[in-house]
Amino acid sequence: MNRQNILITGGSGGLAVPTAELLLQDGANVTLFARDDQKLEEVRRELDALGTPGTVRCVAGDTTNEHDVRRAVEVAAAEGGCLDGLIACAGTGQQVPIVELELDDWRRVIDINLHGVFLAIREAARIMTKQRSGSIVAFSSIAAAVTHRYVSAYAVSKEAVDSLVKNSADELGPWGIRVNAVRPGLIVTEMSTDLVADKQLAGDYVAQTPLGRFGEPIEVARVVRFLLGSEASWVTGVSVSVDGGQHLRRGPDLTQYLGIELPA
Repeated sequence: MNRQNILITGGSGGLAVPTAELLLQDGANVTLFARDDQKLEEVRRELDALGTPGTVRCVAGDTTNEHDVRRAVEVAAAEGGCLDGLIACAGTGQQVPIVELELDDWRRVIDINLHGVFLAIREAARIMTKQRSGSIVAFSSIAAAVTHRYVSAYAVSKEAVDSLVKNSADELGPWGIRVNAVRPGLIVTEMSTDLVADKQLAGDYVAQTPLGRFGEPIEVARVVRFLLGSEASWVTGVSVSVDGGQHLRRGPDLTQYLGIELPA
């Protein structure tokens, strides 16, 4: 059986791991790429314990370092020299009013969320164009669809990811490569614990979500798996909102949560 080779950047995160689990259940060779080698090893043991038909590899490195990204792509493609899929999941954010946002902090968010995705797409595409096939899914955010006050760097970086996805899909399409994105809303992971615990903010999130609840990681993972796979063979250049419909309304009101005083 020819197993698919798939690379996931940000591979130890709360949305990457359930996605990897689904792909491993499908029998894929999944390579997880992230900074923290200890956390990667913990995730590898967790996934190995599931007894899925797929195999797990781990590569520790920096998603903003082109040499590290190239190495991760090479490891992921080691089985047969083919890379079937890339999931660009690495990202970061911050909640700071724009008047207080330092340039270095702005650059850090843009570097990880945008430049890291660019490097992953570029290096993956260098293999995929040779084989004339491949599928790429990048993680965007609901913050790319509606404004989110006090998270300007994050929102801008994710909207830029959507643009990168569209342009990459157009450019790489002649080689049979599809490029899409997912836009998660508020998903219950360890990263969102504080937001969910704040009753006022949590209530505002739910009030602005037509389906009236938070999302679960597996709900995002299923959409990523669909976009990556053959069932989405005629889908490219799109950003799919996985947010319970929140993009139809507005972003959360973080004013009280961050203790910001607005003018009377």
